Amino acid sequence: MAGLRRLGVLVALGLLLAWGGAALAELPWPMTPQGQAEIQRRRQARLDYVQGQDEFNAGNYKRAAELFARYLAVFPDDAQARRRLAQARRLAARRHLGTLEVVSRPSAQVWLDGRPVGHTPLRLPEVPAGEHLVEVRAFGASKRLRLKVRPGATVSVRFTLVGGALNVVSRPWAEVWVDGRPVGHSPLALEGLTLGPVTVTVRRPGYQEQTRLVILHRDQRERLSFVLLPR
Repeated sequence: MAGLRRLGVLVALGLLLAWGGAALAELPWPMTPQGQAEIQRRRQARLDYVQGQDEFNAGNYKRAAELFARYLAVFPDDAQARRRLAQARRLAARRHLGTLEVVSRPSAQVWLDGRPVGHTPLRLPEVPAGEHLVEVRAFGASKRLRLKVRPGATVSVRFTLVGGALNVVSRPWAEVWVDGRPVGHSPLALEGLTLGPVTVTVRRPGYQEQTRLVILHRDQRERLSFVLLPR
């Protein structure tokens, strides 16, 4: 019996040396079949983690996440492994995501597939790949477009909301400028202007220039009247 005990001790010491001093606390004592199974389970978990790192570095994020999860089933308190698992899952999910960029004149609320997601200019970096309905709404007008988002790609879309109407009169007559560009002479009726805030300026040689800000809405006509003063 004494010889068998000595043999068991030697076998246990050999396992300890093979595993490394850092694992001493993990080994049950005396060695039992259950203890040997536990040693093998932990050893396999560590191998899973190493393989998971290799898969992650190779860009195989889904497989890496599976291996990290198996490791954490054995070592649930490893904070670094939990962070690695979360990163692998996030990167795996991005393989099925694209980016959508929406700009508009004027700035507008953006709806994606029937739900509001923000205001332009807007960049959505995690849109599921596939077909989507994009809509912008502002100042009583809306526009929509059906588009396709591809995995890993960026889709950009631009909208212009028009339909504003404006009447400009002045005494005496003058040149009319809208948002910095000439559009004619007063009296003047304008249609199809970009909605939202616009600046209207009237100019005539020998008279003081005047500028006003007006907000244009769809199906509404704004009227501006100027009286120019000599310089």
